[in-house]
Amino acid sequence: MDRLLITGNGPLAGEVAIAGAKGMGAFGAAAFSYGAAATFVATTFDSCRSVVLPPVSITASGGGFFSGYYTTSSITGCVFRDCHASAPEGGYGRGAAISIAEEGALDVLDTLISGCTSSSGASYLGERGGGGAISTIRMSVATIRRTVITSCTASTANTNLSNAYGGALHLAEDSSQTITETLISNCSASY
Repeated sequence: MDRLLITGNGPLAGEVAIAGAKGMGAFGAAAFSYGAAATFVATTFDSCRSVVLPPVSITASGGGFFSGYYTTSSITGCVFRDCHASAPEGGYGRGAAISIAEEGALDVLDTLISGCTSSSGASYLGERGGGGAISTIRMSVATIRRTVITSCTASTANTNLSNAYGGALHLAEDSSQTITETLISNCSASY
């Protein structure tokens, strides 16, 4: 099995910094893993943005990291700061810091997620964005332990609809989550 391992060893004593990554596609501006296990240790994702520009109407997911379909990944001792996932009218943003795709699995431990925003421009109620910090998609598994999620938001550009769910977490149908010893504070959604 293929595997990606990023371990902190950068200029700040044991830290790797990924700053200002911008993805003009749909998934994972800073990091994207599909079918290969990804492990991040002591890595900072700062101001990463997954952005879909008009007239395209699709999902923007995982401004920091997108864990692809059928992928198992882990994040330990990392920082996600000021990450964004945003889409125009007809699309939706979800999982500004981290997004987990269908039948994927992710373990998040001892991590800080702060000031992340998902923004949707969905034109009808059937399209839902959200998860200013983390978003899961059908039949995925997320384990979040000893993590702090603070000041994250989910918003929508369409003031006629309430379709941004979970300022911190957007947990999809048929997915499974275990969240322990985790602090979620000062997060909001426009639902």
